[in-house]
Amino acid sequence: MSGWAQNQHDDLVRKAAILELTLDAMEQGISVFDADLNVVVFNRRFLEILGLPIDRFRPGDSFEKMIRFNAERGDYGPGDVAEQVRSRVDLARRFEAHCFERTRPDGTVIEVRGAPVHGGGFLTTYTDITERKHNERQSLQEALNAARGQLEATLETVSAGIGLYDRDDRLVLFNSHYREVYPGLADVIRVGAPFELILRTAADRGIVADAVSRGEAWFKERLARHRNPSGPFQQLQVDGRWIQIDERQTVDGGIVAVFTDVSKLKQRQRRIWPLRSVTRMRCWPSSTPSWTPSSTASCFSGRTFECGWQIAPLVRCGTSLMNSSPVTRKCGELMEFVGGLGLYPLPADELQDYIQQRLDAIRQGNIAPVDLRMSDGRVVEYQCKSLPDGGRMVTYFDITAYRQTEEALKQSERRFKDFTSSSSDWIWEMGPDLRFTFVSERMLAITKLRPADVIGKTREEFGRECRSDAAWRQHMDDLRAHRPFKNFRYAINTGHGGAVWISVSGLPIETAEGDFGGYRGTASDVTDEVRREGELREAKDRAEQALIALKQVQTNLVHAEKLALLGQLVAGIAHEIKNPLNFVNNFASLSVELLSEMKDQLQVGLASLRADKRAEVDDLFATLAGNLRRIREHGNRADGIVKSMLAHSREGPGEKRPADINALIEESLSLAYHGARAHDPDFNAVLERDLDPAAGRVDMVPQDISRVLLNLFSNGFHATQERLEQDAAANYRPTLRVSTRRVDHAVEIRVRDNGTGIEADVIKKIFTPFFTTKPAGKGTGLGLSLSYDIVVHQHGGTFDVDTLPGDYAEFTVRLPCAGTAETAAEAGQ
Repeated sequence: MSGWAQNQHDDLVRKAAILELTLDAMEQGISVFDADLNVVVFNRRFLEILGLPIDRFRPGDSFEKMIRFNAERGDYGPGDVAEQVRSRVDLARRFEAHCFERTRPDGTVIEVRGAPVHGGGFLTTYTDITERKHNERQSLQEALNAARGQLEATLETVSAGIGLYDRDDRLVLFNSHYREVYPGLADVIRVGAPFELILRTAADRGIVADAVSRGEAWFKERLARHRNPSGPFQQLQVDGRWIQIDERQTVDGGIVAVFTDVSKLKQRQRRIWPLRSVTRMRCWPSSTPSWTPSSTASCFSGRTFECGWQIAPLVRCGTSLMNSSPVTRKCGELMEFVGGLGLYPLPADELQDYIQQRLDAIRQGNIAPVDLRMSDGRVVEYQCKSLPDGGRMVTYFDITAYRQTEEALKQSERRFKDFTSSSSDWIWEMGPDLRFTFVSERMLAITKLRPADVIGKTREEFGRECRSDAAWRQHMDDLRAHRPFKNFRYAINTGHGGAVWISVSGLPIETAEGDFGGYRGTASDVTDEVRREGELREAKDRAEQALIALKQVQTNLVHAEKLALLGQLVAGIAHEIKNPLNFVNNFASLSVELLSEMKDQLQVGLASLRADKRAEVDDLFATLAGNLRRIREHGNRADGIVKSMLAHSREGPGEKRPADINALIEESLSLAYHGARAHDPDFNAVLERDLDPAAGRVDMVPQDISRVLLNLFSNGFHATQERLEQDAAANYRPTLRVSTRRVDHAVEIRVRDNGTGIEADVIKKIFTPFFTTKPAGKGTGLGLSLSYDIVVHQHGGTFDVDTLPGDYAEFTVRLPCAGTAETAAEAGQ
């Protein structure tokens, strides 16, 4: 590769690395697909936001592959996977700009924006907006709490007691007047209490007069009437008070009950009862009731006038208003008068029919409570009762405030249910005993639990698991100390073959007296998030392993570069030596031939010489021919050494391949020994070999391992020579021993010399680059450093040293290799 091309390549690599770092640093996920819907590039955030495995997708994968992966794991909900994939791929092929939000099963909300790119394909960004959505839900919850507080404040303004029961017949909302009406039940009238429990307590404590005498029968009748309300009724208490109870069913199956103390009204009725013979609406008992001619409007209750009927000008005590059918005509006149005042919200042509229907209903007898809505917006409850003597008693109650409160309660309840139904989170409440008194339906739908599995229990009784025991203990301490908490995670055993992980936050609440009243808070399902975090942890571990491998590759590249430079130097020297060596070898061979020819030419002249002179000349020719043969023999040996140097320093891809380790050791040992002899002709050493035939072939870079062996052999020769020069005994013989053994899927190479050994303080630094103990000019300090990198970093082996100063040094190299069976088979061949 030329210098310009290499620079261009390096520049492209640098720019690509910068682009990759930039994309990975972005908070948004980025993906680019080409015209064939194959992914061109994406960043790490793209995989994290979509929850895609890092080791499964790479550039070049198809859009359909990613969509199918999502569909098969349920990202798009239930349905046919093939149809889900087809519809989304068809939509993507339109290459149209798009923007939408998608909620993943783990609750993560993603904003997806896509735009077509020039030449086909599209670029898409993915933004995690879960927190923003959570803030919106939190604002919605705050508005819900405010509405609930307003509703509770409104209920407190109503003089009657009000209680709202859900479809499971549990008390979810009430005002303080409810407890005032039933002071003997104040301790059981609380949020979450079943109506059946409140009713049973009333029977057991003898609060209701009828319950004292009838017991269980009263309990069953009252419970049946509560669950199937049929209108208002009155109930006598043992303390003499009368309570009017009006229960109505709500649209969602719950019941709203209004409890009004009507004791004073009962007292008025008892005072009025003795005067029933002179009431304005008296009639003689008969099959067809008729009004007596002498009947007059003798009295009206004061409440009638308070209701605003404005009938005082028409009614005068003791005055007869009509001559025929006086009472009937008077009732009709009264209704017509009221209608004339515009109090009935009816057209004029319907007024007479309405009055006639009212009169007919009065003749029939009892009339259940009916709401009369007046033109001025007021609501009056109208009721007719048959008297024992055949007369009628008509009562009117202004229930405008009650109906307004009831409507406000219904609207607040609808808002409350709308909030809880539309939210992915749910709401819960605890009482002062830290037992649940309320949970919204969202929790029951997610956990598959029944209300009875939650209401009345503590968190400890159905919490089954937490990531940390310390965190669980801390949460329990927070609850007991009435401290607020946020985003505490724990698992609920649903009893249906698994656990649901939830995240819960709560605030302590106070009673009106300032006492601790329990907790109120929110919770959400984080099962998918917990699972995804586990997957992310695994992905992180895999990424860290990949990073380690990448660093290993980078280290190998650096060391390969160092070795390449050293190889170039050796190759250059070997080439320079080989050229004159070729001349020496060639001319030595040619000189032998020329000397033979010259001897043949001189045979005639030599024959004339004396025998002693001829013998001297023949000996001279023989000596000269022998010298030339020795020159050629040593030249060929030197040529072999140079060829080995070239082979070991030859530049190449540095790829691993199987090679015979014993043969490589033999070749390197010979090369190192001749190199030492070339440096010092007087050098001699004993070479001991113990090569295991089972060592076989090892997967390695042969030229690099050869460099390691050459370095170890050369160091060993240098150490023995140094000891010999210092103070070696007379019987000291420089010795270098090399052995191989197969040990646990590895080949062990030991190189031991009986030289000077290595001092303890030197061992710590012998693998440090440029550290050497040799005199200046005799070592670079890179040999062992490069050898260590080749063995440990490049080949994944080990490099150890054992020494006794002044006695020996032994280096042990272990290289991983193939299995024993394969190597044994190769050794046998």
